[in-house]
Amino acid sequence: MNFKYKIGCFISKLIFGWRLGKFGKDTLIHWKAKIDNPKNVFIGNNSIIYPFAVLRGAGKIEIGNNCVIEHGVYIHTNKNTKLVLKDNAIIAPRAMIFTTTNYYTKGKIIRNVIKNGDVVVGYDAFIGAGAIVLPGVTISDGAIVGAGAVVTGDVPPYTVAVGVPAKPIKVRER
Repeated sequence: MNFKYKIGCFISKLIFGWRLGKFGKDTLIHWKAKIDNPKNVFIGNNSIIYPFAVLRGAGKIEIGNNCVIEHGVYIHTNKNTKLVLKDNAIIAPRAMIFTTTNYYTKGKIIRNVIKNGDVVVGYDAFIGAGAIVLPGVTISDGAIVGAGAVVTGDVPPYTVAVGVPAKPIKVRER
């Protein structure tokens, strides 16, 4: 680990560390990242959050070891939900993850119909650029979500899912 990175980790800890629920060793959070309700954010060791990433909402956000949250990622949690990023998970630029959303049900006012659900991103999973992950979804260990996909249901282990809505196209080697 180079000296410049170590200095960045030290500065991150000064800016964010005392406010977060947990701040792991050698974790780097860029000063232009935005974290609402930092006491609900728990970050493991050697993880990186890049500029303009937004972690918003009242729910719990658990980020494992060696995780990467790229530029412009938007994460939104509700107070009764949580997002779990397991070790080595990567979220590419401009991806969005929601644990709560409004949806349409015939005869109901849209703002009164809310879907909540925890989102889990498994070990070594990857969410591509611009992908959207909706509430209640589990992206299993080793799974890949393609760029621009809209994930409305669970993605099985080591599966590549693409499209709108995301559908499995192949299983990759472990």
